[in-house]
Amino acid sequence: MAKTDSALLSLLLKYSERILKYSKEVTLEDFIANEMIYDACVLNFINIGKVCKEISPELKLKYPEIPFRKIIGLRNIAAHNYEGIEAFRLYQIVTEIVPPFKNQISEILENES
Repeated sequence: MAKTDSALLSLLLKYSERILKYSKEVTLEDFIANEMIYDACVLNFINIGKVCKEISPELKLKYPEIPFRKIIGLRNIAAHNYEGIEAFRLYQIVTEIVPPFKNQISEILENES
């Protein structure tokens, strides 16, 4: 793995951990009502998408189970159509997709070191 990919994966881990920290024990109702939590999660999704764009094609091919294109798509929606994101869908991503994504990135970092 290129040193750049390692650094980028570390950023993905950091941003994923932030999303989980900000949303810990937060209900859907709290997520919708608390603009700071919502905004913080959106910002980190934008960061994750930007980082995914920079990961090498070789690494993306090696780990096809990571939905890099979908992540980049979410980043594009968040960055260019912020008001168009449904809070329920974002909360679903935060609670159902980010935890296993974080674990996958951790495993890749361990395996590729």
